Amino acid sequence: MAARRKISESKTEDSKMAKDSNGKLLSDNGSLQDLHPFIIGLLQELPTADAVWEPARRALWVETATSIFKMIYQEAAPTPPAPSA
Repeated sequence: MAARRKISESKTEDSKMAKDSNGKLLSDNGSLQDLHPFIIGLLQELPTADAVWEPARRALWVETATSIFKMIYQEAAPTPPAPSA
């Protein structure tokens, strides 16, 4: 199984994520507290950048992400076709 990282301990050159005293996730660019808990959980399941991520586990993660996004966000109305000339 690929190594997992905790968002509260994740660090990159561009961004550091940590929890404030109330347990809310923070980053250098501002608060992440407005993210849905499912998205936070999804991000916590990402393996570290140097880990091996088996294709089946990666596909499951992408499928789970797709389901979460469908549940949380409304789809845009379809764009009507352009009139024929």
